[in-house]
Amino acid sequence: MPRATAYKTVQVNTASPERVMVLLFEAALRHMRQSRAAIERQERGAFHEGIRRAAEIVMELQSSLKPDVAPRLCEDLTRIYAFVVGRLMLAAANPDPRTVGEAERAFAPIADAFIQAAARAASEPRP
Repeated sequence: MPRATAYKTVQVNTASPERVMVLLFEAALRHMRQSRAAIERQERGAFHEGIRRAAEIVMELQSSLKPDVAPRLCEDLTRIYAFVVGRLMLAAANPDPRTVGEAERAFAPIADAFIQAAARAASEPRP
């Protein structure tokens, strides 16, 4: 196993649930940005791989929602995640960096908000 893969595996396996979510948000954004750059370089394979990975992560985040805890928030996030995945699928069918950018612009504020909330939660003393 390459060292980078081993490091990531250990990082995920030893992380708190909040940290795992942060890693997922960061990875989805990274894949969107990489796929947008890949299509601009006309690297179709890298483009489609980035789109696939980003969409899978967003769908995983959507499946982790808990409507019984926060129904309105989950409803809103479901709509946004559906939009993001829809934009990514459209980009996969008709490669266009602008379409990936639309997905990224819709997703980034949610990712940033969760990352900030997780950082605040981590800095607060646990009971």
